[in-house]
Amino acid sequence: MKIITLLLFCFTTTSLFSQSRIGFDTLVVNYRIQDVVDITSYIPQIKGDINNMAKGRINADMKKYFKASIPLDSAAYVQELLNEYGLTTMEEFLEWKKSEFMADDDDESFKITYLSENLMNFTYSYQILPHGGRYQFFFESVLYDLQTGKKLEFDDFLTIERDSLISIFRKYGYRSEWQSDHDTPTLKVPIEENDAYVEDHIKYLFDQNGNSDCIDYYFTQKDNELQLMFKFQCAGPYLADYGISMIYLQPFITYSDFKNRYKLWGKDIYSLMGYDYLTLGNEIAFENYTITNSGSGFLLPYDNIAGWDEFGISICYSSSKAYYLFIKYQTVNDKRKSVITDILELDKHKLSSNSLNEFCETENGRDGEILALVKDTKGNPEYYTQVIKAWRANRKTGKFEPIKRNIVKRCSNETY
Repeated sequence: MKIITLLLFCFTTTSLFSQSRIGFDTLVVNYRIQDVVDITSYIPQIKGDINNMAKGRINADMKKYFKASIPLDSAAYVQELLNEYGLTTMEEFLEWKKSEFMADDDDESFKITYLSENLMNFTYSYQILPHGGRYQFFFESVLYDLQTGKKLEFDDFLTIERDSLISIFRKYGYRSEWQSDHDTPTLKVPIEENDAYVEDHIKYLFDQNGNSDCIDYYFTQKDNELQLMFKFQCAGPYLADYGISMIYLQPFITYSDFKNRYKLWGKDIYSLMGYDYLTLGNEIAFENYTITNSGSGFLLPYDNIAGWDEFGISICYSSSKAYYLFIKYQTVNDKRKSVITDILELDKHKLSSNSLNEFCETENGRDGEILALVKDTKGNPEYYTQVIKAWRANRKTGKFEPIKRNIVKRCSNETY
């Protein structure tokens, strides 16, 4: 059985994609067993300036979807083939093959949509036309975090109840209908009130025991708008595409880059109070300005002795300010969270000749809760003694509390 695989390379080109440092190579993979099967797949592989660990995870995972990346050895593959067609020997298989009843037409294709600096959507499609039958279609969509290589789930993007999503979808969603117009290959058709596919298939997103093969989702750009798309795979003889603009789902968006796109974080950084720091991206766009998440910070030591407590400080910057986020680490429903409990704001110009230091001592010795703005004296001293301002990161209240600067006797110089 020879399978001829047609690969369609579909890269979505947007301004974001063209500005990215990410590119792709094509890996040609063959799987052949003489007189039995001959498959060639062309598999995309990320290259460029992204985290090597994330790159390796994504590239290894994408390989798994292509037919030529069959993990079975030849004996195991042949046995599965015989079982599939109800045969017992290779002689029977070869005789049956001569009868041309096994003439198949197979196509596989993929599409990569670069959605933001941190997010890539990979979709894989496969279709087969059995001899004397009609096409069978298969579709899989994966959303990768480009920073970690992690595969994201639906609730990483939206927090919404099933009935709410169905209601909004019925009101603002549409069905994609193919047409022969080359310039407009698909037409948006409003969903009919009695369109049973909507409720029958969307429910599987929320049902862990449901038929997940009946629905998959992906994101794409249409008419300069971000669209949430669904493939209803149990809707009939073809894969039905339904979609809705993310504009109508803004109140439910939880993914950081999408919140940036629609400026959903609020007026300023203080809108982040109570947020999980781990859900923030590299940049957070507020109504009035944007901050950069430096990814740097430190943990508060436990009772001034060895070991660490469940509190820490993370640092972000705007064009004119530095922000120190008081973080409480906790586990909720077996999921690690880093809740922002308070924010300390400093003008950047105050840090040009000074530094904020966490290694400070009182007359009773080192106090791991104290932060002090100290004069950055010349000569790289072992200790800073000129304290300008000081605060206590109070673990009991989760707040930065101003304290008298003379309480602080000295602060260690990390670079000494």
